[in-house]
Amino acid sequence: RPDIVVLSAGPHVKLLPDFEFLMDRVVEEHRTLFPEVKLVWQSQPGVGCAARPLEAPPDEAFWARQRNRYNWPLFAEFDAVARDRFAHPNAASENRFLLDISPLALRADAHPGSRGDVANDCMHSCLPGPLDHLIPRTLLHLLLHHAL
Repeated sequence: RPDIVVLSAGPHVKLLPDFEFLMDRVVEEHRTLFPEVKLVWQSQPGVGCAARPLEAPPDEAFWARQRNRYNWPLFAEFDAVARDRFAHPNAASENRFLLDISPLALRADAHPGSRGDVANDCMHSCLPGPLDHLIPRTLLHLLLHHAL
C-alpha cells in the first residue's frame, strides 16, 4: 500500500452536484477502506487565460465573454467543496489534506488558447513551463514541513 495518494478530478467532472457526490464518495471510501493512507486532494488547476497575469480570479463577466463548452467557471465552486472536505479542522487527523493550486488561475503563462479577451484553451500550457516545477515542489514542501 502507498503511504500517500494524490488525487484530482481536473476538468473531467461537469456539474457541481456530480463533483459533490465524487468528493463525498472519495472521503467515505478513504475513511472505510484506507484510513491509514494520507490522502491529498489537488484543487482544480488554474485556468488563467489572458494576455497578461490577472489581478483577481476570473469573474462572471470574464466567463460570459468566452466561447467555451467547458466547466471552467465552476472550478472555484469545486475548490470550495474540496476545501470543505479536505481542509476542515479535523481533516488532518483523518489523514486528508488539500494541495490548493487555485492561485494559479491568476497566471497567463503561455496558454496556446490565450488570445486577448477570448479563451479557447485555458487548461493546457506550452511546455516546458512553470507548472512543470511548481506543483512537484509544492508537494515536496508539504511532505517536508507539514507532517504528511
